[in-house]
Amino acid sequence: MAPYLFLGFAVAGLLSVLVSKTWIEQHLGGQGVKPVVKATLLGIPLPLCSCGVIPVAASLRQHGGSKGATSAFLLATPQTGVDSILATYGLLGPIFAIIRPIVALVTGIAGGVFVNRSDKDESQQATATNTQLQSTSCSSMSANPAMSLTKRAASALHYGLIRLPGHIAKPLILGVFIAGALTTLIGEDALAPWLGHPVYGLLVMMAIGIPLYVCATGSIPLALGFMYLGATPGAALVFLITGPATNAATLSVTWKMLGKSAAIICFITAASIALASGYALDFFIGASEMSIPETTHVHSAGISWTTHAWAAALAGMLVVSLIIPKLKSKLATTADPSTTLDTTSTSDEQTSVSVETIHLNIEGMRCSHCSDSASRALNESAGVQSATVNLDAGTASVQGSALDANAMIQALDQLGFQAKVIQ
Repeated sequence: MAPYLFLGFAVAGLLSVLVSKTWIEQHLGGQGVKPVVKATLLGIPLPLCSCGVIPVAASLRQHGGSKGATSAFLLATPQTGVDSILATYGLLGPIFAIIRPIVALVTGIAGGVFVNRSDKDESQQATATNTQLQSTSCSSMSANPAMSLTKRAASALHYGLIRLPGHIAKPLILGVFIAGALTTLIGEDALAPWLGHPVYGLLVMMAIGIPLYVCATGSIPLALGFMYLGATPGAALVFLITGPATNAATLSVTWKMLGKSAAIICFITAASIALASGYALDFFIGASEMSIPETTHVHSAGISWTTHAWAAALAGMLVVSLIIPKLKSKLATTADPSTTLDTTSTSDEQTSVSVETIHLNIEGMRCSHCSDSASRALNESAGVQSATVNLDAGTASVQGSALDANAMIQALDQLGFQAKVIQ
């Protein structure tokens, strides 16, 4: 799946410079079905993993998104992405590549509509907030085209070749090794009596997928490994849906952010549609026609040098994507070694404004999308002049005047993070 992943990373890089979080929030506010559909359609191609989608969805909710639109975004986005769709085609074939985004579309719209109907009396303040956001975000968006073509290309390449691969590198590598171990240490169709059952197999895959944290791309080799052990295509599809869409962290944050009713509806929607989709796939297409994807023919036909070259290039890119952020983090720490609370005030003779610095420890950040959302929340807090978030260290340095540490901690808490002042 290496060449398909490279293509997916390239498209994701373009999306990163064409679609901003502010633009997403602007178009997903308000009530009704339309924002739910928009949230689902926008979420499907975005390469956000299960952890990265949480702070983005929380920010969407805070900036005017309805509960329904936020729920739809949470359900649809982690299931797919341009990178995972293309990688699915490369490893599991066209049928899975077509079905995954369709199921994500149905899951997002159904969940969003059900959540809206369960909370008909939701305050219309979301619409007013979104209207205000449109008036402010339009001006900020109009400044984006001023970025030169060279900077846009550099930003797209950095996101597509460094940031996004860094998001999925660890779960993807782990998934590949687990799948390899399963198919090597356990015989083919060894678990077919359990995983191959038309009903029990679906339930087993759902039980494995729901609590597990796995990204949409990392779930692909695992699904192939389960099929090798005897799981039906429908059971593998259940895992591909529930694995990325549901996990303990997502459900707990949804419960806290949208309420108990919305969290239960999202869980039931994802689980029921996954089971229905898996059963329908086995019933209408038949497990015999999709027992093991055709890509496994390379075991007998041999692997060409171009395939090895693509794999080596992908491995190299994943390693680089993990190393570069750590090097930047070390350089930043060296440049600003302060790790304690600094409340020293400095006086500016011209403005007479005192500046203080507060250092925070932030738990729960797993990818750059998380750190970006945390940085935005801090910069939007009252009195903040600048905020720098260190993803690897799990810290933030905030400068400004009359800073309210409790308010900043609360803003981060609403995004699903746990923060405290470093004493």
